[in-house]
Amino acid sequence: MAMRMNRLLTILLLFVVIFFSACEKEDASLAPAVKMLVTDPAINGKVNEGIVFMAINMSNNTYQQEWKLDDVLQSDSAAYKFTPLKPGVYKVDYTAVNDGGVFNYSYSVNVGIPTVPVTSTSKAYTDILFSFLPASSTEMGKLESLEAARSLEGKKGFVSMSGSGGYIVLGFDHTVINETDKNDLIIFTKKRKGYAMPEKVWVMQDENGNRKPDDTWYELKNIPAGESDKGLYLDIANAADADGNKVSLGGIDFIKIESGVSAHPGHKITSVIGIQGIADLNLLK
Repeated sequence: MAMRMNRLLTILLLFVVIFFSACEKEDASLAPAVKMLVTDPAINGKVNEGIVFMAINMSNNTYQQEWKLDDVLQSDSAAYKFTPLKPGVYKVDYTAVNDGGVFNYSYSVNVGIPTVPVTSTSKAYTDILFSFLPASSTEMGKLESLEAARSLEGKKGFVSMSGSGGYIVLGFDHTVINETDKNDLIIFTKKRKGYAMPEKVWVMQDENGNRKPDDTWYELKNIPAGESDKGLYLDIANAADADGNKVSLGGIDFIKIESGVSAHPGHKITSVIGIQGIADLNLLK
């Protein structure tokens, strides 16, 4: 009787082992069942603002998982936070895999160039001086001083630059919008004998959103065409890259004005420019 009972217990134990082993194999053969926290595959993002992606295990089966950004591995956990540092279109891919199969999900993240909207307190004139190199000449008067350059912050003032390589970099407290078929900026210049127009003018978008002129400069072409009795009118639509190719800018946040040397047969003439102010024509009254 005892021998029969032991035999029955042994058979029952074997049955239990075989049953659970079959269940484990069945679970292992199940493909990953995953639900994505963010379901829209097309996402609009912003520079320096994080986007949290998460994959939720719906069946408690095991699998390996990974997140890739533009085909580069970023994470092997269920969650991934992506913080774009510059504008662009990014591809975010999630993959879960085990012996039972594969689950894939892809996102396209479109990150636009940051813009600072106009408010009731926005100034028409450049708001902040970032850098100033008045001239290569050793003779520098009060009109070519840092104090004179700061007179252009938020209002009209006056600063003079002479020599080759002199420049001034200023920023607006808002994004100057590139309006269609019209001038967007004006540089008020000194109109008297001995003063010339700026040699070159550059503009920059705040692509990384840090409110510093550390992105890409674009030169504004066709400057003489914008000259008038009041000053120099500028159209952002005339922006070009370093290779001279025209670029389309939605707006700009910073401006750089250069002085220079005009070449003539047998000699060079040092240009002296006098700047009274730089303003956004859309806000100028």
